[in-house]
Amino acid sequence: MDCARRSQRSRGSWTSSSAVATSRSVFAYIDDVILMSITPEQHLERLEMVLERLKRVNLKLKPSKCYLMQTEITFLGHRTSKDGIATDPAKIELIVRFSRWS
Repeated sequence: MDCARRSQRSRGSWTSSSAVATSRSVFAYIDDVILMSITPEQHLERLEMVLERLKRVNLKLKPSKCYLMQTEITFLGHRTSKDGIATDPAKIELIVRFSRWS
């Protein structure tokens, strides 16, 4: 956890609902923020909104960890795309291989 977030949390002003997550299309989980949009224009609007909120509570992003305008993401064992949410095939393969070891 970076110093900016730690200092905000210690003052009680960092919560995912008030600092970042503003609608059903923006999700915050621990130190990850995910935006979902239908169009690139909508995505840029939501991105600007989130960046403004992060700036307001003095939180910073590490550019090397930011992935923008993705059409598919894998997160917490699930793959999300325009087709919906599915289990990450890599995780299923691990379970199948583990079952063979038993």
